[in-house]
Amino acid sequence: LEVALAARSAGHEVAYWGSARGMEGRASADAGIAFRSFDAWPLVSLKTPAGWRALAKLARASVIASRAIGTDRPDRVFSTGGYGAAPVLWAARRRGVPYVLHEANS
Repeated sequence: LEVALAARSAGHEVAYWGSARGMEGRASADAGIAFRSFDAWPLVSLKTPAGWRALAKLARASVIASRAIGTDRPDRVFSTGGYGAAPVLWAARRRGVPYVLHEANS
């Protein structure tokens, strides 16, 4: 969120794309940043029904993210990782949009 705010203050148009189940939507709204959400869940073991549901949601989120990137045509994608980032990064790569991944936990 801080990177988005800094980019916006430098005159860039900014939008936040992420999982509908996280806190990002509210934080983006509070900061006045456009938010586009999709239903994504952490991928757990495919030995369980929950794992297969998560995989289906991940696949659907990837399609939604790809369409969003095709419509919005961003110049760059900045990501901090996590399960909600995977569909957006996959879509950016697929559509040839440069991306940066900043993962402070690794």
